Amino acid sequence: MGNKPKSIQHLPKTNKSRDDVTTQLMQVGNQDAVATAFAREHKQSWIYAHGGGWHRWAGSYWSKDKTNQICHDIRQLTRDYNPDGKAASASAYFYDGVRKLLEADPVISEEFKRFDLNHNLLCCPDGIYDLTTGNRSNHDPSLLITQITSAPIDNEHPRRQKIHARNIRR
Repeated sequence: MGNKPKSIQHLPKTNKSRDDVTTQLMQVGNQDAVATAFAREHKQSWIYAHGGGWHRWAGSYWSKDKTNQICHDIRQLTRDYNPDGKAASASAYFYDGVRKLLEADPVISEEFKRFDLNHNLLCCPDGIYDLTTGNRSNHDPSLLITQITSAPIDNEHPRRQKIHARNIRR
């Protein structure tokens, strides 16, 4: 059997600025501290849906994480705060423990049944349309939408104008 390395080579730290609380948490270095720091830093870009898995905010909707990118992002955060290359926090076991803690953290998790609740909202590349009023709004992660059409709504289309006119008269 070969010698087991006691530490890993640290990759260059990213230029991403982090707040003091995240820095302090990462200096603790245990799974709980890393999970708390990750939730603070990524609560707008990652969400765990109980019964639906991990989803990443794609700028317009919550996209299912099909490639386990969540583990890579946990790993990257841990790397950034591991200047000594400590092997304990650079293992799949460590990252998996952080991921499991995050799945139970209410800051970054929701029940999957809360996703896609409003069936009158249509998420399109150019915004979210309320099918009852015809109004368009900006994409919003708090709406917990996981599906998007492939094409924007054509505001000039006669059918769209008819729906909008009908809703204005109400």
